[in-house]
Amino acid sequence: SFITAVCIAGFARGYGFALRIGTVAALAVSLPTLLQPDVTQLDIRNCGSWSGMLILISIVAGYGRRVSGEADRERDLALDRLSRLADANALLYSLHRVAQTLPQSLDMNDVLDSTVGRLRGLIDFDSLVILLFDDTDGHWQVVRTEGCSLASRLGPTDLPPGLRDAIAEGGVISMPALGMGNFGFDDRSASGLYAPLTARGSIMGLI
Repeated sequence: SFITAVCIAGFARGYGFALRIGTVAALAVSLPTLLQPDVTQLDIRNCGSWSGMLILISIVAGYGRRVSGEADRERDLALDRLSRLADANALLYSLHRVAQTLPQSLDMNDVLDSTVGRLRGLIDFDSLVILLFDDTDGHWQVVRTEGCSLASRLGPTDLPPGLRDAIAEGGVISMPALGMGNFGFDDRSASGLYAPLTARGSIMGLI
């Protein structure tokens, strides 16, 4: 009966609680015997054996709870990483499809309207900026904006840090918390998504 209670305590609350329960159980077993006037060496050995067994079981039960808890945490982290990777892959695939459709029209306004429409179907955004790189002078031409106001041309140093990183790495950069010196094109933006899209040999910067 005591062993079952100690095991349950260890798996329920861990080392500390299990050791307290095990100590109380050991005293409950040992004291009635040790306080008898005719106690023998055999009785003392039996009490020591039972007490040691209860303490050892409490330690093992607490360790088992710790191991199972760590396994559960690792599983939750792995599932969370898998979910985020799946979302990122789906977003990258969708952005790739957007980039593939850009050269289908020779009219820039049609291309921009199609791009903005597809992006609005993918992402719920408050502001959007599409930049077209001019390789003649190394500046960026602002070809479409929504929700913010910018100059018609931007220099390389005028780009937000996230967009510069996305261009350098050639991939999507997510900024879940803008602020503290790291702003987007709009100072009111709380988060941003930067993606370089290749179309007709030019690079388009998107936030």
